[in-house]
This record gives sequence, structure tokens and C-alpha cells, in this order.
Amino acid sequence: MKYVKNIMNNLRSALTTNPAMIIYSVLIAIIAWFIISITVYPTTPKTLSNIPVEVDITGTSAEENGLSVISYETKKVTVTIQGNRSSIGSLSADDLVASAVVENVTSAGEKYLKINVISKKSDVKFDVTSVSPSTMAVMFDKIDTREFELSVEAPNIKAVEGLYMDNGDFKCTPNVIEVSGPSTQLDKIDKAAVIVNNEQELDTAYTFHSSEVVLYDKNESKIDTKNITFNTNDFTIDIPVYMQKKLDLSYDLRYAPANFDADSLSLEMNVNTINVASPNTELEKINTWNIGSIPLYDIDWDFNKSFE
Repeated sequence: MKYVKNIMNNLRSALTTNPAMIIYSVLIAIIAWFIISITVYPTTPKTLSNIPVEVDITGTSAEENGLSVISYETKKVTVTIQGNRSSIGSLSADDLVASAVVENVTSAGEKYLKINVISKKSDVKFDVTSVSPSTMAVMFDKIDTREFELSVEAPNIKAVEGLYMDNGDFKCTPNVIEVSGPSTQLDKIDKAAVIVNNEQELDTAYTFHSSEVVLYDKNESKIDTKNITFNTNDFTIDIPVYMQKKLDLSYDLRYAPANFDADSLSLEMNVNTINVASPNTELEKINTWNIGSIPLYDIDWDFNKSFE
């Protein structure tokens, strides 16, 4: 018994006084753990996060049916794999590829697709035990292009007092736009307009430039232009400003003798004045507007004539 105690004391003394012995002991323990891990537990699980998801329809039923990927919200997934400890130990998220499985997609709409994960390294083998999320919603549709005439909206452009503007006379160049996007979105478009956001009072004709296009449905509600593209975003808008004046209406008598008293006919007009607008300031010099002429020989007791 005394002999055993001496051996234990000597071993304890060696471990506490010999640094080399301590280092060797730690190394031996690590090597022993590694050997046991490889031999007893050759496979191990590993979880990797933030793996980008791809949606490729090349050669799939979606492509054969003329469909395109419009949108999807799942951009990254987390995957748990299991494989040989020495093979997958150094794998990172950059070594894996996650992709949607595009199968039997033959019509437009939102489809829920499985997500597949593989390794970029062909010599690394593993089993996928879980993918989170395991499926993703992908919107498919056919891409189409259609033409729409453009109107102009300039809600903050006014004419100065005494002058006049007519929204129907606003001119946009180009006046037609090509709109490309998913067919289901294009089906909702009722009209397209170019917006002038300037705030200004005009006393003469003016030209504006704009790049903003708004699409409306039949209920006058704005349509979301996400996933929609236009063939141009450079527009010139010409806004004319008119002088406005009230003019007396007049007419001429043809084939009347000299010094004939026209008032003796007692002809009456149902409209005596007209409002006229013109971009030309020559309107200032005009006080009457002649509606045409009446041959004297046409006038009888029940004479009546309409003028444009």
C-alpha cells in the first residue's frame, strides 16, 4: 500500500512540475478524441444559414408555356445537412446552392415550389435533412407589350387672371407609350397619363419636361407599376395659354340695295354674344364675330336659318 502511494505521489509531482508532460497529455487527449470521433461517429450534422435561392426556368414547363418569373419573396434559406465529418466540416453557405424546383408549371399565377439544396463542390457528398423554409411562393405570368395613348395631368399649372387654358389642348410628345409587363397587370390598365408636378401660373404658352407616367384602371385608381417597364421616360409637354374675350355676333345682308335699312327686317338672333379663346393677341383688336351672310331674297315672313 505504501508502495502504491509513492507511485501516485511521484506521478502527481511530475505532472505539476514538468510543463512538457502537461502539453503532451493535452495533445494525446485531443488525438484520442479525434480518433474516437472518426471511428465511432463518422457522420455529423451541420446547419448553414443565409443560402441564396435561385429560380431558373430554363428548359422547364414554365418556359415551354411562355411564362416568366414575376416575383418571389423568399431570398435565402437555412439548411441542415449530414455527412462525413471530414468532408462537410469546412463547408460554408457559399459552397451550397438553393434552387426552386420548377415542375408542372403550365399556367400563370402563384405557385408553391419545393426548394432543393446541392453542393457546388462535386466531390463533397451529404444528405439534406431539412430546409427552412421548405417551399417558396413564386408568381408566374406571361410578359406582354401594349400601347396606350397618353393624356397630360398638370394639376398645379394655372393661367393668370384673364387668360384661359384647356386641358384637352395639352400636347405630349411622344403621345403614345409602350408598356411591358405581366399580362394580368396590363389587363387592368384603362389609361395612361404623364404628370407635370410643377406649380406655376402661366401668362403665355409654355413647354415642360416630365418623366413620370401614371397608369389608371377603369375606376380611376392608380395601378402599381412594380414589374412594369416603359419604352421611354422622356416626355415634352406643350401647354397653350389663350386670350379669352366675349364678342358680339353679327351677320351680313347680301344683295341688299344701297342704304337699305337692315333694322326694318326685325331679324333676331337667339344668341347675341360668344366667348372666344385664342393664343394670338390679335384677339384684342376684335370686337365682333361675323357668323355669315344672308341673301336678302331668302327672307320672308317665316324666315329662319341656323349658323355654325
